[in-house]
Amino acid sequence: YKKERMKRLFTLLLLGSSLAGWAQQVNGSFDETWEDCIPYNADEKTQGTEPVGWQCSNTRGVKGTGAATFTQSVTGRNGQGYAVQLKNGETGISFFKSNVPAYICLGTPWATSVGISKSDGGAFGGLDFTYRPDAIEFYYQRTATASSTQPGTVVAYLWSGTYTQASVPQSIVITGTPTTSDMTDRDRNILEKSLDGCQGGAVTQEGTLVASLEHSITANTADGKWDYACIPFTYKSTTTKPEKINIIFAANDYFGARTAIVKDDQLVVDDVRLIYYNTLKSLSYEGANLNFNENTLSYDLSQFKYEAAKLSFEKKAVGGTAQATYNETSGIVTIKVTGEDNASTTYSLQFKKVTGEICPRNKTLLHRDGRIHRRLPHRHSAGRRSKRTVRLQCCYTHSHHLHP
Repeated sequence: YKKERMKRLFTLLLLGSSLAGWAQQVNGSFDETWEDCIPYNADEKTQGTEPVGWQCSNTRGVKGTGAATFTQSVTGRNGQGYAVQLKNGETGISFFKSNVPAYICLGTPWATSVGISKSDGGAFGGLDFTYRPDAIEFYYQRTATASSTQPGTVVAYLWSGTYTQASVPQSIVITGTPTTSDMTDRDRNILEKSLDGCQGGAVTQEGTLVASLEHSITANTADGKWDYACIPFTYKSTTTKPEKINIIFAANDYFGARTAIVKDDQLVVDDVRLIYYNTLKSLSYEGANLNFNENTLSYDLSQFKYEAAKLSFEKKAVGGTAQATYNETSGIVTIKVTGEDNASTTYSLQFKKVTGEICPRNKTLLHRDGRIHRRLPHRHSAGRRSKRTVRLQCCYTHSHHLHP
């Protein structure tokens, strides 16, 4: 079932790539028809639904006793499509009840407990992914109960290799001992979070955290209004190529104490999108005051003769490219900045145009920048030379060498 889900998600990614660019690397609109949710270690029994490509924290409890749904589809932003509603709830029976966090992720949610003690959970694994996004953007609605001080959370990270933790309990029981097994790529281990109070054994690290972000949503939004957030990734390594990604949205403080979870705190999310920058971070030319702004695309440097060594610039993106090209005829330098989603921005710098005059003594055209053009006679078809008509042969190259 999981393989079929990944196959369907991969098809969606290919469709997004062909129509909207590489930035559509996650199904962040949530508008595709939702699928049955089969909680981890729930004997293939369903509990509610979840958006394509994502998995949620709905639970089957203990063999269906205490089953609960925390993720719902609601009307999307601008009244179109679907959004994801995450609402903390509770599970259990009688006096064996505890609050449960509502979250979705690209990996696999899991939970364990013995009655209402030895609780633990989170996410492991993620989606195969080799790009380097610069940020993640989304729209949200946040509603916390009057007595709650807990935030909502977005967590995202990219990594390569594997992190394996031994003997992690991965089932829920009323009494006795939960089933244990090794867990690969647990969120806490990749992000180097403390395991104090957590379940499981030693961690074997054979991987590298490439980039991550963690953002708390603390303020309630106005009734019916959507707020916008764009959170940048922090890269620990710009040379290591990522292999996997996980993104988590939670209605609680995701890495906080499970005893602090507040029932009915809610987070609604829509239009999640990975961002790839395609602008410059800095631009300067020695001796000039550019007043650079990444959104200003044209600069007048016509009082300066262009010298490549005096121009410096840096792209904003971790990936992508930035390439400068000089046109001698127009005196314009263009800098094309391309993001990893293939979107691009072009900056234009107007330098002094090359001009010159004829030197009568040696019949050459002498430019002010030192270039020399020889004056050569033009031959007519009859073989006679014209004294009035001349053509110019350029004897200058980009390396500024003069040729005989």
